[in-house]
Amino acid sequence: MSSESPAPAGIGKGPVFVTGASGHVGGVLVRALLEAGREVRVLVHGDDRALQGLNVTVFHGDVANAEVLRAAMRGVETVYHLAVVISLWWNDPTCQSTNVDGTETVLRLAREAGVRRLVYVSSIHAFEREPVDEPLDENRALCAGPAFPAYDRSKAEATRRVMKAVEDGLDAVVIHPTGIVGPTDFRPSRMGGVVRDVMRGQLPALVKGGFDWVDVRDVVGACMAAERLAPKGARYLAGGAWRSMSDVAAIVAEHAGCKPPRMVLPLAVGKAVAPFAQGWAKLTRTPPRFTSASMFYLEEIPKVDCSRAKRELGYAPRPLEESLKDAVEWWKSYDPK
Repeated sequence: MSSESPAPAGIGKGPVFVTGASGHVGGVLVRALLEAGREVRVLVHGDDRALQGLNVTVFHGDVANAEVLRAAMRGVETVYHLAVVISLWWNDPTCQSTNVDGTETVLRLAREAGVRRLVYVSSIHAFEREPVDEPLDENRALCAGPAFPAYDRSKAEATRRVMKAVEDGLDAVVIHPTGIVGPTDFRPSRMGGVVRDVMRGQLPALVKGGFDWVDVRDVVGACMAAERLAPKGARYLAGGAWRSMSDVAAIVAEHAGCKPPRMVLPLAVGKAVAPFAQGWAKLTRTPPRFTSASMFYLEEIPKVDCSRAKRELGYAPRPLEESLKDAVEWWKSYDPK
């Protein structure tokens, strides 16, 4: 799974380039890097609210723009590759073009630029789910095939491309976070939108099921620790704790001073409703409340084993209650409606 090569000596002080810098993880990572005294370059494609007012060098473009990427990587020590399309549609071609083809372009140009280390943020969704009765660790096979949503398939394939680049000489490491929550979520992210909607009383119903949730700040901490400490080719799961959607909504409501959604639908009902919700979303050009992929994600998943990250990176995820409380307080200050 990884080589025996240690982390490059003295790494973690030079200039860095962050793709996907305006997303939830990206915005928090950029702030942490600046706080650590790093010179930060960022790739921005569209919405840049998460970066406004920060002392960063901005490169406008996407991961398909080799000319922009080449200029941004010139002279950097580390590339943090976070750019991603997160899709809840079962078949979404943009997952391939951005998550796989874009990653391939980033890897190629990182090798050309001679960067000392690349940190790739993959996902728990890159792994096979079965067997659900055994802990999921970094040795679990990567998923493939139409039994998995496009996002899962794309993150698995992108991870394979990173590991092939390691074999070809690139010094890269991979972080696999679970479901990310927490503050400083400008766009917002998928789960940030759920937190906001619960606070506004705009989430009409929940579906039974749950996921393993992790604080965005803990994911960022794992990424920065991996830059400095991880052996070349290492992969780490960065998870927190499994909680149901009802638990998440109840914690948010408690700290927001509101009521959680009363209706909790069986997962089978959510699956039955999903095609109609998807059709309505396409008709109205709005994000769907339910999709076949989102119902798939809430089904039973294995317990996530983060012991390698804890052992090698000093990873210590905080309680979910703290993450959601901080997310609520952030939304109150950012969007006081």
